[in-house]
Amino acid sequence: GNIKTGLVVSMLLLTSISMLACTSNQMHRPDSVEEQSLYSLAFIEFDDQGELWAPSQLDRALALLQEKNRSESGVALALYIHGWNNSASQEEERDGKGSVWALRQILERLRVDYRRRFPNSDLPVVGIYLSWRGKVSSVPLVRELSFYNRRGAAERIAGPSATEAIYRILTTARENPGTRSVLIGHSFGSMILENALSQAVISALLVAPGEELVFPADLVVLFNPAGSAVRTKQLVDMLARNRLKTGAMSQ
Repeated sequence: GNIKTGLVVSMLLLTSISMLACTSNQMHRPDSVEEQSLYSLAFIEFDDQGELWAPSQLDRALALLQEKNRSESGVALALYIHGWNNSASQEEERDGKGSVWALRQILERLRVDYRRRFPNSDLPVVGIYLSWRGKVSSVPLVRELSFYNRRGAAERIAGPSATEAIYRILTTARENPGTRSVLIGHSFGSMILENALSQAVISALLVAPGEELVFPADLVVLFNPAGSAVRTKQLVDMLARNRLKTGAMSQ
C-alpha cells in the first residue's frame, strides 16, 4: 500500500512539474525576417501536426531570397533544421545558447570568410531557420523523457508541408546559377531533411528518367542524425546510384 501510494504521489508530482514547465506550442517569430549587418535571417515555423503556423512566413522567406538573388554573384544560403530540445524561442539563444544562436555564428562566419577571400565582391548571406517544438519542458528529467514524444512530432513534421517549404526554397535559390545552398539538419531535424530530400530526388528521377540528376543543394550536412538508419542508407544509396558524392565525418 505504501509503495503504491508513493508511486502515485511521485507520478502526480512529476505530472504537475511537467505541466508547469511545459513549453507552449506556439509561433515564436511573428516578425519572421531579420536584416542584420552581415546577413539576413528568415524563420519558418511548424506546429506539432506538421502544418505551417503562418504560410506568410514561407512567403516572406521566398521574397527575401528572391530579392537577394538579384545579386550578380548570387547568394550564400544556409538552411538549418534544428532537433530535439530546441525551438525558435528567443529565450533559447540568450547567453550564446541554442540552435538559433549557432546558425547566427555560421552566417557571420560565412560573410567574414567571403570578404576576406574576395575583398572586392559582396556576397549576400541568407539563413533560413526551419523550426518546430523540439523542446517541451525545461525540467531536466521531463526533458530527457520527452525523446520519444518529440520523435513522434518530428515524424509528423517530416511530411508534405516541410517538404514543400524546403523544395520551394531550393528551387528559388537555383534561379540564380551563382547561388550556393547548404542544408543542415541536426538530430530529428536530420530526419525531416532526409525525408524532404528523398521526395525531391525521387520526383526529379520520375520527371526525367535516365537524365543526369541535378541535385537541389550544393552541400547537405546531417549532424548527429536521430532518424532511421535504414532510411539514411536508402537515401545515400539512391544518391550514389545517381553519381552524387556522399561522405561521413567522424568526431
